[in-house]
Amino acid sequence: FKAVPGGFVPAQDKQYLVGFAQLPDGATLDRTEDVIRRMGEIVKKNPNVEDAIAFPGLSINGFTNSSNAGIVFVTLKPFAERRRADQSGGAVAGQLNQAFGSIQDAFIAMFPPPPVAGLGTTGGFKLQIEDRASLGYE
Repeated sequence: FKAVPGGFVPAQDKQYLVGFAQLPDGATLDRTEDVIRRMGEIVKKNPNVEDAIAFPGLSINGFTNSSNAGIVFVTLKPFAERRRADQSGGAVAGQLNQAFGSIQDAFIAMFPPPPVAGLGTTGGFKLQIEDRASLGYE
């Protein structure tokens, strides 16, 4: 190894990404569909993307129906076609997030899935809660 990953479970390129759009409360499904359509257009322009499928009206929080949310699943091209560091899943997610800046109607994020299904770390982001007041769990 040239470098040892610092996290408990290192990030992995699983050849797909997950994106979501969150519009303001009360946004119509038509408005959400427009945002998701524009996300899809941006995604399909990236040369590292194989395909994408979108679900306007589906919230990433519990996969519930919501008129102001949508999800996009992105399949990346095979590893044989993505050998450079700027073609990794994390790098492609970063490129797409930058391109999504042109869509001002929603909060949009694209990220790689967690390295282990069910593990809460998504794309290298971690959340830790510190009990500074020593109150315990209750």
